Order: sequence, then C-alpha cells, then structure tokens
Amino acid sequence: MAVEIILIPTGTQQPGLIRWVYSSLYPSDDMDWKPIGEQMLREQLQREIEALPEYVRELFQKYSVPIYRLTCLRTADAGEEKVYVVARLENRVLFFDDVEDEYGVGTVWEGTMLKDWDLYGSLQAALVGLITEQNGYST
Repeated sequence: MAVEIILIPTGTQQPGLIRWVYSSLYPSDDMDWKPIGEQMLREQLQREIEALPEYVRELFQKYSVPIYRLTCLRTADAGEEKVYVVARLENRVLFFDDVEDEYGVGTVWEGTMLKDWDLYGSLQAALVGLITEQNGYST
C-alpha cells in the first residue's frame, strides 16, 4: 500500500485543502451532513444548560439572547454560511456551528457578519471564552 504525504507549510491558511485531504484519507458518513433546525438546537441547548453547574447556568442566562442566525464566511470556496447565536456580550457572540457541531465565540462585524472566531467545543468552554476574551484575557 502506497501512502502519499502532503506537506502544508506552517502558517498557511488552507482549510479547504486540509479538509479535502483529510476527507479523502478518512471517508465517513459525516459527508451526509444535514443542518440542525432551530427547534432541535433549542432542545439541545436546553439539555446542555440544565447540565451546567448552577453558577455557570446563571452566567449563561446573563448573556443569553433569543436565538438568531448570523452569516459567516468559512472559506472563499464555501461561500457564506450561517451559525446560530445564543449569547452576546457587546460586539462578541457565542454561537453554535452545526457544521462543526461545536460552540464558538467571535466578533460581529458591521452588525451582519461573524468575524475572527474560535471554536471551543462545549457550551461551558465557549462561555468562558466569551467572557475572558471580551475582558482582554487570552484563553
């Protein structure tokens, strides 16, 4: 069995190429991705909120907003996509990315576009990211 190794220089921003190489090497059923509906997200979010420690739950409630969609540009090739915003602190939002199945934090640019975001995985980790990054701390 021959193995082809592709080297991508450190610091290059080529997520589309990396995703293609990975999916070519490790095909899976994940290619049948289906977007999460808002109702399904509400149910999932409610379960996750209930599982949080009480003090974290109270903190989430402080910043939570009615769920809404926000545009993001993952890659130029992918075009515009949407994520679900669930909390906000000034110009920073905590969102759910149903493509990656993770919570993240980013900046809202001109009120309509998500910019400069990071994915954190869990709701609790993203909430910590929302608060610490807004206050100038790095996670």
